[in-house]
Amino acid sequence: MIALAAGFLFALLLGIFFNRRKPAEAVSGNSTSADSRDTAGQQDQISGKESGTDNAGNADAKKAELPEEIAAFAAGEFIGIEKVNDPTFAQKMLGDGVAIVPAEGKIYAPVDCTVEMVMDTKHAVGLRTAAGNGILIHVGIDTVNLQGKYFDVHVSDGQSLKKGDLIMEFDKDKIMAEGYDTSACLIFTEPVEGSHVDREAERTVKTGDRIAVITK
Repeated sequence: MIALAAGFLFALLLGIFFNRRKPAEAVSGNSTSADSRDTAGQQDQISGKESGTDNAGNADAKKAELPEEIAAFAAGEFIGIEKVNDPTFAQKMLGDGVAIVPAEGKIYAPVDCTVEMVMDTKHAVGLRTAAGNGILIHVGIDTVNLQGKYFDVHVSDGQSLKKGDLIMEFDKDKIMAEGYDTSACLIFTEPVEGSHVDREAERTVKTGDRIAVITK
């Protein structure tokens, strides 16, 4: 019951975060959904810059198109989200996804993206891909209880990342020694409208190996 309650609370807080952009859209009269907005729009809201420019004040590149390849964000055992030992993830309360049982304590960007959220407890980050897909990377089960202990995040809100950039490091052995499962989940929290995810077969992966493709 505690695990289910915690999962519900986490899903509620995550929903509040991803929905907080909508009032700004209503004021501007933009009827486009958050799912279909491009990376430039996300950067504008975070930085407060005039629409149509990037962080350097240059003209935005065109939004990436589907299909969008998702790479392994850690080295280890690639598994379906259904096999994760937590009902919040296994039952897809936050959305469909995949998971990796990490072989080392490093998490990398799975795709070109923008950082939308770094949780205070450092164990999870929200990303917006170049094609507009919202994803969440969450390291460990119930590791929110560690309050950031053993985690070191190398990115910040609004930062642009290239596939393979280091996002965070964590002390896998110490986290396991305190009794926590270190499975790292990638959840497709806000897929582009009309898209679906084609997952690769479960196997041992290296960082950068293809694990899924988001396509129409």
